[in-house]
Amino acid sequence: MGLAIRTGEEGSRMNIRPTVDINKAAEMWADDASIGDIAAHFGVSRGKISGIMGRDRERFPQKTKGKMAKNRAAGNGNGVSKVAFGAAPGKSLPTRSNGGHAGHKLFNVHKARIEAARREAAEFQAGTSAYLQIAPDDALRLETGKELMDLAAHDCRWPVSNISPFRFCAHKQFQGSSYCAHHMLRSLPKEAREG
Repeated sequence: MGLAIRTGEEGSRMNIRPTVDINKAAEMWADDASIGDIAAHFGVSRGKISGIMGRDRERFPQKTKGKMAKNRAAGNGNGVSKVAFGAAPGKSLPTRSNGGHAGHKLFNVHKARIEAARREAAEFQAGTSAYLQIAPDDALRLETGKELMDLAAHDCRWPVSNISPFRFCAHKQFQGSSYCAHHMLRSLPKEAREG
C-alpha cells in the first residue's frame, strides 16, 4: 500500500491518504480479483475502485473468464441473470400474480363501498331503509320505553324507536346482559338462536 503524504503551505498540516497503484490494480483485475479484493489490498473503499475502473475501461475491461464471467454466463444468454435481485444464490424470487394491479383492486373495493352507501342513503331518504323499520315487538314496547337519560342501571338498552326522541326498551336486563331476554336473543346470530 502506498501512502501519499502532503504538507500544507506552512508545512503545519499533513494529510495521509492511501493511493491506488492503477497498474497493480489492473493486474489484479486481470488475475480475476474482485473489486472488494482490490479495495481491501489498497485499504480503500469499493466505491473508489469502482470509480477508477469506470474512468479507465481500457485497463479494466469486462471479464470474459473466471468466476465473475461464470456468474454472468449463468443467465439466459442475453447477459441477463436468471436470478432475481435479492434472491439467494441459485434461487429465484417467486413471481406474484395478483390478477392485476393491487391499486385497481383497492379502487374497486372503494367504489363498491361508495355505491352501497349511496343506495343506503337513497333508501333512508325514501323511507324504505331497514334501519327505519320497527319490529312489531318493539312497537308494543315503545309506550313503556324510556329515553336515554331516564334509563336505570338494570334497564334494557335496546333501541325501540328510530326518530327523536329516541326510546329504549327499559325492561329488566337478563343475567348481566345489556338487554332483556327477548332482545338478547334477537342480538344473537340466526344460527345461535335456532341451534
